[in-house]
Amino acid sequence: MKTRMTVRIILLLLAVAVAATATMVDAAVTLPHDAALDQGYDRTLDPDQGFARAPRTVYRRTFARPDAEGRFSIRFDGVHLESSVSLNGRWIGGFHTGYLPFEVPLEALAPTNTVEVEVSAPQGNARWYQGCGILRDVWLVRRNGWTLEPEAVAVTTELNADGSAVVRVRAEGATVVSPANGEFLVREPRLWTPETPFLQELEVVAKNAAGESDSLKVRYGIRTVEFTKDRGLLLNGRPYRIKGICQHETFGALGAAFSLAATKRELRTLKDLGVNAIRTVHNPFSPRFYELCDELGFLVKDEAFDEWRIQHTANGYHRFFDACWTNDLQTFVHRDRNHPCVIIWSVGNEIPDHATGAEGGVLTRAMVDVVRALDRTRPVAAGICRPAPAFTNGVMSALDVVGLNYNANWFEKLRGWKPVFGSETAPSLAERDTYLFEEKNGRMVPVQSVGHRECAYSPKAFGWAAPAEAALKVQIDAPWSAGEFVWCTYDYLGEPNHTGRNKTQYWPARSSYWGLCDLAGFPKDRYYLYRSRWNETSPTVHLLPDWTHPGLEGKVFPVWCYTNAQEAELFLNGRSQGVRRFADTQDLHLNWNVAYEPGILEVRAKMPDGTTVIDRKVTAGPVAGYVVKKDFESDGLVFFRIDAVDSAGNRVIGCEDEVRVNVLNGILMATDNGDATDHTRFASPVRRLFRGSLLAVIRRTSSDSFPQVNVTRTGFRENRLLSR
Repeated sequence: MKTRMTVRIILLLLAVAVAATATMVDAAVTLPHDAALDQGYDRTLDPDQGFARAPRTVYRRTFARPDAEGRFSIRFDGVHLESSVSLNGRWIGGFHTGYLPFEVPLEALAPTNTVEVEVSAPQGNARWYQGCGILRDVWLVRRNGWTLEPEAVAVTTELNADGSAVVRVRAEGATVVSPANGEFLVREPRLWTPETPFLQELEVVAKNAAGESDSLKVRYGIRTVEFTKDRGLLLNGRPYRIKGICQHETFGALGAAFSLAATKRELRTLKDLGVNAIRTVHNPFSPRFYELCDELGFLVKDEAFDEWRIQHTANGYHRFFDACWTNDLQTFVHRDRNHPCVIIWSVGNEIPDHATGAEGGVLTRAMVDVVRALDRTRPVAAGICRPAPAFTNGVMSALDVVGLNYNANWFEKLRGWKPVFGSETAPSLAERDTYLFEEKNGRMVPVQSVGHRECAYSPKAFGWAAPAEAALKVQIDAPWSAGEFVWCTYDYLGEPNHTGRNKTQYWPARSSYWGLCDLAGFPKDRYYLYRSRWNETSPTVHLLPDWTHPGLEGKVFPVWCYTNAQEAELFLNGRSQGVRRFADTQDLHLNWNVAYEPGILEVRAKMPDGTTVIDRKVTAGPVAGYVVKKDFESDGLVFFRIDAVDSAGNRVIGCEDEVRVNVLNGILMATDNGDATDHTRFASPVRRLFRGSLLAVIRRTSSDSFPQVNVTRTGFRENRLLSR
């Protein structure tokens, strides 16, 4: 009989007290919960936190003593940032980081008990918005007798030359009874890969020194990982190219509290993009994220720290580093080592200690040793942004694999010495459907920024990083590299980096501009560059810019096409503008210069199988209404996209109407338009469109009735065009 029973606490603390002022306000909340979301923005606060307030928060729940026998505890998957837990007024535990699990015992329970969790997230605790509160799941755990803990069990797999596989199981502090001798042979294994994420379940029985036994079930996948100096990554013994993305575990309008539905939506987007790998930046993610990556098929570079002894931010992890890093790193590896999706351990990202003297190398070696003591089946890496000192002080030598953050010229330098990959590449500032130009002799030349707007062409190159197309070419020309992780998937709250400005000038921008998709999850143009290079199973044909430019008739615009076809022909109102071929250009897009006239701009791309795929841009007329379409649905949440359209149904990206989102058969959770400068509360049903579009997130109230969304322009009583 299994002696550890775990029950998820769906509504942990029925009341939350937010101490933003001396007045305590109680409100019922559902966990996970971000107490900082929608608390407003203050330009005197930390720009990297998105100018957001993070109030000290106290969660409280009263409960009756359980009838069952055993030892009880509460397990928190993550509380951000500093937490203190008390039971009936007595302190019973707490933790110092929001990214790892911890347990507190429930001892000497009374017939009626009150548990309180106090949380604070001081300004300057991270380089991006991380919210505040109980951001991940909470569990009630019961143990009865000796317990075989999940973190004590390690399952590893090895492939033999004849194609069979050996599965080995060990349990720390115990002897594995089943499988016999702690291993078994699989003669014809179904191997786990991102394309074939085959998972199996194994019941492990173990016995301690006193002869007590226990069992638990472990899910695993059979696969091997090897990073080489000349062939890159070998997955199951075969070369495999990483087409990866960097990702923060925050959820836009839903805040930093873990959302299963929002995670699934983002992973669906990544599958469409052709991504096969994700880097967790810059910390361990929720356990449920790794479960999804196992199931859906994503490789994961699992990252432990963004800070060691030397600080990035005033209230970052450096405050706890010396006292806590060893235990935290062990907890990190114990928690995630049975996930087949995890292929690299990262002990740090852009760590200032990497650029110090010999102590940087000594500390890196100590971390690598801690990881290897628990898992030797995966390499240990770090994201290095200052490679010159890291090369000479022993940091790189200590690592199994070198991850380069930018520094494209170092790929050739490291060739043949160490396995290498791009751990962070290709930052580009851009906004969805935002086309900024200056006129030069009748030609419209893209410019990077105007005010707080950023151009979708991303024309600016950074001295410290190669732009997207150049970074892709680096990987094409470096087959010894294992691939790259591009910065980044979605825009995120905080770190509102902005062209030509320092942090004091970021206001009113309160979210980033880096993503391939905006904060609402809608793709930007650069998304299609990567899709054209990474998605090998679906055609990609995407034109830019928009084709509505009143008053600029006759001006010549650069027209780009991202496509995985080898050639394409462009037409303006039925007249050919010529054929373009990748054989004739070094660019990763096709390019025409076209004099603007209203009408239809259409590209016809000839795919390798002989079919023709079309994309077009049409000059839009006045706004006639709004189209509402379901974008995604999962786990009780429905994501709707709302677009302004003209009478012919063409999207009007110039529309910034303020609208009200009305819902039947559901509860409006959030709206968002992707605008980095919009300070409207996410919970508000009234918001303006940005570039003609808006997201609405609805929680279903009935499994039988689908939510109905009705959109009205504020100040008008009549409904406008509505479809689903």
